[in-house]
Amino acid sequence: MDFSLLALLIRGYNPLFPRPAFNFSLVNVPVGAILYFINDEAVTGTVINDKEVEFEDFTTSLSDAARTMLHRLGGKLTAAHVPRYWIYKNETLTELRFRMKEKDDSDR
Repeated sequence: MDFSLLALLIRGYNPLFPRPAFNFSLVNVPVGAILYFINDEAVTGTVINDKEVEFEDFTTSLSDAARTMLHRLGGKLTAAHVPRYWIYKNETLTELRFRMKEKDDSDR
C-alpha cells in the first residue's frame, strides 16, 4: 500500500522534521525474521542485526537489497523509501512503522 503525501501528513509525517533512520528494533522485527520483497515474495532477506539482512548469501543493508531488486526490475533508483518494499507478517515495514507510531501516540 502506498501513501500519498496527504496521508503521510495526516498520519504525522512532517518533511521538515524527518523521522529517525529505520532499524528493525523500531518496529519490533526480531533477528532471524524473514522479510519478503513486495514485488516477488520468492525474494527474501533474513534479519541478522538491527540494520542488516542476509540477502543472496551476503550481509547487506535493506537499502542495498531493495536497490538490487529494483534495478533488476528495470528501475534506475539510487535512493528509495526502502521499508515500503519489504513485507513482514503481511505488512510492509512502512505500514508497520506507522501502525507502531499510532499505537505509541495513542498510549500517551
